[in-house]
Amino acid sequence: MGRPIDKNIIGDPAGAGLQINLTTATFFNGDAVSNPFIVRQRTNLKYEVSDGTKTEVLSLFNATGQPPAGFAALRVSPVSTGTQYVRSIHGNTVKTFQGDIWSWVHQLEGKTATEKGQADFSPAMS
Repeated sequence: MGRPIDKNIIGDPAGAGLQINLTTATFFNGDAVSNPFIVRQRTNLKYEVSDGTKTEVLSLFNATGQPPAGFAALRVSPVSTGTQYVRSIHGNTVKTFQGDIWSWVHQLEGKTATEKGQADFSPAMS
C-alpha cells in the first residue's frame, strides 16, 4: 500500500486536528455526502469516507461536480499549476489523475505551497 496516511490528518474535522475534508462524495445509494471526510485508508486507492453518521468505502474520482455513486473527489492546488484531482494519498505526497506526484502542505498548519513540487489542500478548497 505504500506509506499510509498519517492518522493525525484523517477523521472527523469537528474534532481537534488538521483533518482533510474531501471536496465532494456520493454514497453507493446515490446520496450526495454533506461535509465528507476520510475515516481510514483501506487500500492505496480506497478510503473509508463518512459524513458523521454513515460510513462507506469509496474510491477517488477525477472530475468536477458530483461524482458517481461510490466515489469521492479531493482537489489540490499545485504551485504554478491549476487545480488537480487526487488519485491517491501517501505519507507526505499525493498522486493526481494527471500523473503528477506532489508533496503536500496542509494550510491549517499555517503553511502554503511555495516551492516547485508542492501542492496545497485544505478544508477551504471544499
